[in-house]
Amino acid sequence: MSEPGAFNINGRTYHFDTPGRVVLLGAQWHDQIVSQLIADAAEVLRASGIEAEVMRVPGTFELPMATAMLLEENRQAVAQRGARPIEGVICFGTVVRGDTPHFEYISSATAHAIANLAAQQATPVLFGVLTTNTLEQAEDRTFGKHSRKGQELGIALLETMAFKRALRSA
Repeated sequence: MSEPGAFNINGRTYHFDTPGRVVLLGAQWHDQIVSQLIADAAEVLRASGIEAEVMRVPGTFELPMATAMLLEENRQAVAQRGARPIEGVICFGTVVRGDTPHFEYISSATAHAIANLAAQQATPVLFGVLTTNTLEQAEDRTFGKHSRKGQELGIALLETMAFKRALRSA
């Protein structure tokens, strides 16, 4: 384990003088999967000295709206009360293909909205939505048979936050 405020990924050590405020936002649908994704990301962040806040929304489609509301509320709180700024958000959900076009609508709309938010914000917003053909594929990507996407996203957020901090100090 690294010293608090430092983490090592792929042979590089990153140092955070102050731990960042991070929110892990998860959909309630497919709760067992989303909860594990969140737990794995939180574990990676905790090992780096960051205690993530967890918030839940009804479904995957609500993730972009909730993220936009969260970041705007935080921006106002920082300006008005000196609150700690949010340095990163990971949006977690699971959408499994069914017999109707619903999968395409939800997956596409959510992916585009989160990508747009990430491009428009000065805050890293990561897409942690599993879009799979079967529930088994989602489980394999969550519980380790194929990968552990929650851990991967926790690492990606740390690296993105480190990139942003490096830009500020350049």
